[in-house]
Amino acid sequence: MHVYIATSLANHANHNLLRDELAKHGIRLSFDWTLPRDPEIPRSELAWLELQGVKYADLVVVLLPGGRGTHVEFGAALAYEKPIIVYGPEQQVNGTLGDCIFFALDKDIIRMSMDGYTTFEFMAPKLALLVAQRLKALEYRQLSEDRREESQNE
Repeated sequence: MHVYIATSLANHANHNLLRDELAKHGIRLSFDWTLPRDPEIPRSELAWLELQGVKYADLVVVLLPGGRGTHVEFGAALAYEKPIIVYGPEQQVNGTLGDCIFFALDKDIIRMSMDGYTTFEFMAPKLALLVAQRLKALEYRQLSEDRREESQNE
């Protein structure tokens, strides 16, 4: 299964920590925008690749604080009806800051907030475990739906 991590360029170190923790669970990224790219690739193509990463992910993790691109990727995940895990400062995660009303939606969104004292290095393994568990639940749900559909077609 594949995950897309949406966050700001300034937050790339946390992106990479989570990416490495996810790899320990056998989880790959649908697109890793932190890897070195050919500087000749137009920005429009990179933007398209990032959106395709969201589209083909089984789950999207939003690491806050994020920039405008993070919010675009979050919106794309909502539009593609992807399960989402939002991690960051409590006011942003719970939609009380007013900077992005969409974080307050009651859709398929799991919110995990940091308390200001805990480092991301400490939290990354826990977040990766949550992602792995959520992916397993999604996989099980899909299997159940497939079996139900097969039995109805018999």
